[in-house]
Amino acid sequence: MLSRLAVAGDRIALTAGQAAVGVALLAAVLVPLGGWTPWAAWPGAVLITVVAWRWTPRMRHHGLDRAAGLPPGGAVTHPGRTHPGWDLARLLLAVAFGWGNALLHSEHVVLRRDPGAYALYTQWIATRHGLPIPASLAAFGGPAALDVPGFTLDSPAYYQVLHGSGAGRSAEIVPQFLVGSPALFSLGWWAGAPFGASWTVMQIVPAVLGALALLAFGALAANLVGPRWALLAVCTLGLCYPVIWVARSTYSEPAALLVLLTGATLVVEALRPATAGRSRWRPWWAGTVVGLAGLVRIDALREVALLVAICAVLAIRRRAGVIPLAGGALLGTAVSVLVWLVMARPYLRSVQGSLVPLAAGATLVVVCATLAVVWVRRRSPRSSVGPAGSADSAIGAGREPAVVGGAVLLLGVVLASRPSWLTVRQDPDDPGARFVASLQAAQGLPVDGGRTYAEHTLTWVAWYLGWATIAIAWLVLAGLAGRAVAWWLDAPAEGPDRPLPPWLVPTGVGFGSMVLVLYRPGITPDHPWADRRLVPVVLPLLVLAAVAGISWAASVLPGQWPRRSARSVRAVVALAGAGLLVGYAAYGTWPVARLRTERGELETVASVCAALAPGDVVVAVEGTEDGRAQRAANEWIPVIRGVCGRPSGSLLTPAAQLPAAVTRLSGLVEAAGGSLVLLAAQEDAAEAQRVLDVATGSRSAASVAFSSRVRAGRLVTVEDRKLLTRRPPNGARLVIDVWLAR
Repeated sequence: MLSRLAVAGDRIALTAGQAAVGVALLAAVLVPLGGWTPWAAWPGAVLITVVAWRWTPRMRHHGLDRAAGLPPGGAVTHPGRTHPGWDLARLLLAVAFGWGNALLHSEHVVLRRDPGAYALYTQWIATRHGLPIPASLAAFGGPAALDVPGFTLDSPAYYQVLHGSGAGRSAEIVPQFLVGSPALFSLGWWAGAPFGASWTVMQIVPAVLGALALLAFGALAANLVGPRWALLAVCTLGLCYPVIWVARSTYSEPAALLVLLTGATLVVEALRPATAGRSRWRPWWAGTVVGLAGLVRIDALREVALLVAICAVLAIRRRAGVIPLAGGALLGTAVSVLVWLVMARPYLRSVQGSLVPLAAGATLVVVCATLAVVWVRRRSPRSSVGPAGSADSAIGAGREPAVVGGAVLLLGVVLASRPSWLTVRQDPDDPGARFVASLQAAQGLPVDGGRTYAEHTLTWVAWYLGWATIAIAWLVLAGLAGRAVAWWLDAPAEGPDRPLPPWLVPTGVGFGSMVLVLYRPGITPDHPWADRRLVPVVLPLLVLAAVAGISWAASVLPGQWPRRSARSVRAVVALAGAGLLVGYAAYGTWPVARLRTERGELETVASVCAALAPGDVVVAVEGTEDGRAQRAANEWIPVIRGVCGRPSGSLLTPAAQLPAAVTRLSGLVEAAGGSLVLLAAQEDAAEAQRVLDVATGSRSAASVAFSSRVRAGRLVTVEDRKLLTRRPPNGARLVIDVWLAR
């Protein structure tokens, strides 16, 4: 039984990855229609999973080309042969990863960063079954409330969208993020509902997705470097703290990692000659899975553009399956973009500074690739497949492989040395710049809020993998780049039947994506927050390349020794390499391996909701001199609206004008039949009381009207550190203190 389960492990992971994009697509159809109910979603998910299981190919593991010393040009060792012992070990590692991170899952519900936003998004669609979120503007007195200075329904990750004008204005709330991850999390919500554990089960879904992603990574590694070395790859990636960290909270990265690794493995299988001749639809489907990753992460545009570019280069050599592969990727991307436009238009506007260049670059790549393929094929319809020795054949690889490999090495040196000669900055007026400046001041660093610290991205990787692992991986990637060029130059002479190197497409796409992420991570640079950018592509690629390098060394270096010593040398090399990878990954994770954050937030939220009565209309107040949003408006408005089921908004106006705004809004709410409740959330009771004093004014009518105050909830817990120049050694104390005035 265990042997059968072990053999099926890879297929289970790939089925889950395909089912994930299917469920996301189903949600994209049902959520806007208000039909995302368990009675529709669960049968759909089961049907999608059954179909995905039948479509998932059985894995065939590739070996190593010892003569060349790197993954082969397509040779398969023991096609169809299974390795139940190694497969079972990988399966047990993935189960241990999922189990451990499920036990240490975060309870991030209060909207402090993305996990809170995803949790609240999930709770809304799982219980209300659709989007957008009603703004309940009538409870605030109708459109006149929008004229109160500083009044807004906006909050981080939730956009206020207005329609109409004048007395006919209406409003709705649109969540920021894409629907893919909340759709998967909502399955956990419903699974826990019969036991009264919806929040808990929903919050351990990322750990389950992370475990499945590790299994998918093992399937890819087994295909490229063999099943024995795949165990080392899975162990190393599973010990990297950024991968562990995102699996403990409701982040989108576990789902993104699962889908991308599934897509990469399907691409490898689809382009194998045996598969390409049997099932022409497999390249289409593999590309479609890569494109549908856009339902989970918007950055999937980058991988699609790179995939299309590589397919175009291969199409010039008339490789079977690459045009359907690119077509499927574009089809999946088109579907994803359509869903963005329907469900996440405000989000697209908010990230247009980075999205527009990405979309423009991707479009340019696709257009140029298409034109290049058409032009070359029309100009020389048979030059790519001419017989060896003919005028149409290639001249063979000369210096080009060495030049390309050297360029890859040089690129690594440039990225690693950037901190010594470059300081990357952004607009100092960006809201993120103010946050960075506050962290710099608190950590004793020179205050320069415009810094993005993007020049340090390779150092971020080294915190968790070590510089030696990065060096090994980069050398392997340089060697693979050279071999890819040599293969491409020699392909015409050897004819169209020459096998495509199985590593070529996923490594090419992964390397291009990794370089772009390292060049411009596009994230607030505090840690471990910023390290999530490394999870979907950077860490898996470097781990896989480093394992391939150690595998090569263990297979080639013993050949330089006498036969009696070769086995011992092979064992020493393998153990030393495994110790280097696993040891450093464990070293980087150990200080925070058992850290569990945001515990107790569910109880605090329940306490705040219990303090509210039917008819209450909640408004967060800050009392700052410039009216800037702080903790009350940032953290609690979506919680009150979604979890407590009460209309909620914020008054963001300078302290001197706040009492008048409160008095005016209170009159509107009372005229609508409600009762206005002010909410303050600060570090301690005295500060919360001060905010409420500022909001009501010492001599205004509001001061008497809001004299009844109650502490609705208080929690002292642990959150993640926010460090700019080093990896987090532990957690940080977090105090949540919520007061209501009615």
